[in-house]
Amino acid sequence: MVDVIKVFIRTERLADHNGHLCCIVSRILDIFAAAGHHQYAKGARLYCQLMKQLETLPAYKETFESFTAHGNHVVRYSSHDWSGTWCDICIEQTLMKSAKSEGGLSRGRMRHSDSGHKCWVLTLNHFSNVNQRMEESDSGAQEMTQSMLREQQK
Repeated sequence: MVDVIKVFIRTERLADHNGHLCCIVSRILDIFAAAGHHQYAKGARLYCQLMKQLETLPAYKETFESFTAHGNHVVRYSSHDWSGTWCDICIEQTLMKSAKSEGGLSRGRMRHSDSGHKCWVLTLNHFSNVNQRMEESDSGAQEMTQSMLREQQK
């Protein structure tokens, strides 16, 4: 299992989309199933199916090419090799960095202050646009999933 994780991390850090999907399909699904993580196995299988169908849909051709040719399925802070980071880790790092920095939420004068916590939370309103775009993207993905499931049932 350690070798599987090492391969998966390597594909993510190098932004290798094809290796990313191959690793999930050939190795990680088996681990999820053997460990009893049936929801993870189900979600990962559906994710892989959607990514494979993304290649054939003309409306998403440009998106698929950006994933495979440019490695845009991960976040990069620089153009160097091994700089790819998972999107959820990037979001967590950004939010936690501001919370734990000197003078942030968990250090400095806001540490024991309800008004400080309120002030810090209210400064996060610039993330609302990101949240709105993610929700719009998620609703579009759900519609695509539902239409593909309807086609499979026919």
